[in-house]
Amino acid sequence: MRRRIIAFAAALTSVFLLTSCGGIKITELNERLIIEAVGVDFSEDGGYTVTVQALNSASPAGNEQSDGNTELTENLVFKGNSVGEALNGISVHTGKTPLFSQARVLIIGFDTAKKNISKALDFFLREYTTRTDILVAVSEGSATEMLNASFGENVIGASVIENALNSGESTGNTVGLPLYKFVNLLLDNKSGAYCPVIGTQKEELSENFRIKIIGTALFSENKLNGVIDSNETCGLLYLIDRVSSADIPIEADGGVFTLRVVDSRTKIKPPENGGSTFLIRINTECDIVEFESADFSKLTKEAVEKVRIACEEHIKKRAGRAITSAYYESDCDVCRFARRMWLSDPERYRAAANEDGSFSEKFAVEIDVGVKIRRTGKETLYEE
Repeated sequence: MRRRIIAFAAALTSVFLLTSCGGIKITELNERLIIEAVGVDFSEDGGYTVTVQALNSASPAGNEQSDGNTELTENLVFKGNSVGEALNGISVHTGKTPLFSQARVLIIGFDTAKKNISKALDFFLREYTTRTDILVAVSEGSATEMLNASFGENVIGASVIENALNSGESTGNTVGLPLYKFVNLLLDNKSGAYCPVIGTQKEELSENFRIKIIGTALFSENKLNGVIDSNETCGLLYLIDRVSSADIPIEADGGVFTLRVVDSRTKIKPPENGGSTFLIRINTECDIVEFESADFSKLTKEAVEKVRIACEEHIKKRAGRAITSAYYESDCDVCRFARRMWLSDPERYRAAANEDGSFSEKFAVEIDVGVKIRRTGKETLYEE
């Protein structure tokens, strides 16, 4: 009897499982178009031109019978009155269902970002198959030109772009940002939004291209309002506490030192007692990894102290330039001063805020930098 009960329960479970799967439409992988990157441009007729970079099913990776000369990816261009209508053309023209969940980067053309970037991004926030953590960037020219650049034979361009956008963690020259964080900054009237600007540069010894970091795009009222260069971007990374590693060349004491950041922490203190000055404190720890001297001179404590002070001035100058360009000139509150004021002194904020809740008053900023030299290489400091 016990065996019969167990067998009956197993049969009943199988019936329920089989019937519950009856309404699910299964799409085989060979019926999918796997999207690696998407680029969005405004068209001259007022619509959109959308470029998708997809894995090529005829490539060596997807077809064992291929001759091995087919590129790993293919670029397809679609047009429509909206981004959604343009992307709907994928199924019509390819006969495949697009798979957006593998997309690495979302590129917005420069002219499109200058007009209204929210219109270009809305589809990727509402369509449930798209990733919200996809990296977003603005191209120096059109998004189509960016995605059509060749980075080498059998190289996935989207992967190259993704690696470049993530390089800021180790180089300090680009601020990689996923889509959901970028949109949150756009929607917050107490913050400023920003994302990388990238271009391409032709290799000297081949016909291929490499990624070039132009700087950082600054946004105000949903449109690109300014661009800061790579040096100011480095300062921006210090301001928003995103520096984990960077090389800093410092000329001091008869040579050029290279200092490598091993740790950096930034704290922003709101005004006190009715004041209007924010205090930004940047504490950075560095190693001296190179000293260009004619005779491999040993480093003295005096020389290390000089380069330490010079490094403090270097970081302070870059952070100051970033604040001036972004906050004062492009009206992009990258440090979220308005939000910090709202949290620290809500009554004062409400009294001075605009009708829409935004805060147009500009605060003064004081930057204080402290640098500590951790190591000077493989040698030990000594006094002459």
